[in-house]
Amino acid sequence: TASVLGMVDKEGSVSFAITGPSGDAKKDVAVSDDFTATTTYDYGSVSAGTYTVSVSLADAKNYPAEDASETYDVARETCSITNVQTSYVETYGGGTFQLIPVAAVKGSQESWTFSVVNDQYPKLANAVDVELGGMVTIKNAGRSVIKITLHDGNNHYADAVAYTTVNVARKGL
Repeated sequence: TASVLGMVDKEGSVSFAITGPSGDAKKDVAVSDDFTATTTYDYGSVSAGTYTVSVSLADAKNYPAEDASETYDVARETCSITNVQTSYVETYGGGTFQLIPVAAVKGSQESWTFSVVNDQYPKLANAVDVELGGMVTIKNAGRSVIKITLHDGNNHYADAVAYTTVNVARKGL
C-alpha cells in the first residue's frame, strides 16, 4: 500500500509506479475528500532485485507538479537441499544409482545440476560419472565427490549446494 498525504489539491491526481525485475506497474489515483491518495497493488510473486516506487503529483491550481521515488532492494532468500546422503559406498561393477535430492522450499522453476568436483580433491580417482538427472555411473574403484546445485529460475532463492562422496570398492575376485 502506498499513500500520499496532505499538500494535494482535491482536483489533482497522483500516479504511482513500481518498476523492478518482476515487471512494471502503474496506477493513476484520484485525490479523495480528505486530500489523500492511496493505492494498493498486488505485485504477486516478487523476485530478488532492486525495485523503485515512484509517485508523481499532477499540476493543480495550488501546487506545482512534483515527483518522488524510493528504491528498495529485495535480497534472495536461502534455500537448502534435503534428502542427500553425505556418502555412498558402492562396489565396482555395481552399475548405476540415482541421486534424488529435494528442495527444502519448492519453486515452480527449480532446476538441478550435478557435477563431479574432484578438482577440489586432485588425488582422488574419478570413480564415477554423473548425468544431468543425477544418474551416477560407476567407472572404477576409487572416490569421487559430487556437487549438487539447486537453481531457482524465479530468482527468489540463492543457489543451494550440497556435496556427497561416492566411495567405490574393488570388486572381489
